[in-house]
Amino acid sequence: MIISIIGGGATGITMLRHLAELAGSTRYRNLVTAIRLFDKSGFDGGVAYRTASDQHLLNMKASKMSIRVGDADDFLRWTERHGMQVDGNDHLPRRLYRNYLHDVRRNAIDRCCAAGMSVHLDHAEVVRAPLER
Repeated sequence: MIISIIGGGATGITMLRHLAELAGSTRYRNLVTAIRLFDKSGFDGGVAYRTASDQHLLNMKASKMSIRVGDADDFLRWTERHGMQVDGNDHLPRRLYRNYLHDVRRNAIDRCCAAGMSVHLDHAEVVRAPLER
């Protein structure tokens, strides 16, 4: 089965990361053979995170920004790995979160490829999609 994800922002990347976890499991390993990720803006973090200004802050505390279900500290650990001293109550620049999403996307693609699942990134707008049954 080939899965298409429309949108390369936070929601699309969250879905890709989840599929990467499934790809690595023995139970679901061969269920999905390929993923196509479409994003019309070129995988720049989506509308909410494409800003380059450090004055545009997240409206949520850093401790609430992990995209990993059941792992609320994933984003905080990412900031620490990148040499930042961050308190969970900080409101960080959106640009920084875009970088986190970029790393999550890259790691998810690597995991999929390691499990034998191909991932195609398409810089394209989807206006219609036929559904196969």
